[in-house]
Amino acid sequence: MWVAIVRCIWKHKNAVIFKQGVSNAEEIFHSIQLLSWLWQKYRVKSYNCSFSDWLMYPNQCLSSNA
Repeated sequence: MWVAIVRCIWKHKNAVIFKQGVSNAEEIFHSIQLLSWLWQKYRVKSYNCSFSDWLMYPNQCLSSNA
């Protein structure tokens, strides 16, 4: 999880600095949610949480697929 957080913040920071982007905390948060779900989905072969489940109940998705 923390790798997804750091990666998304770093990528967003670079976009703001080098591409004259605008800082947007909500966009960073959504990027973290998506990236962490995708990584979890591809890391665990038996992963069965949908993205909507991940958004609503992330702790349950993590504990059920650990």
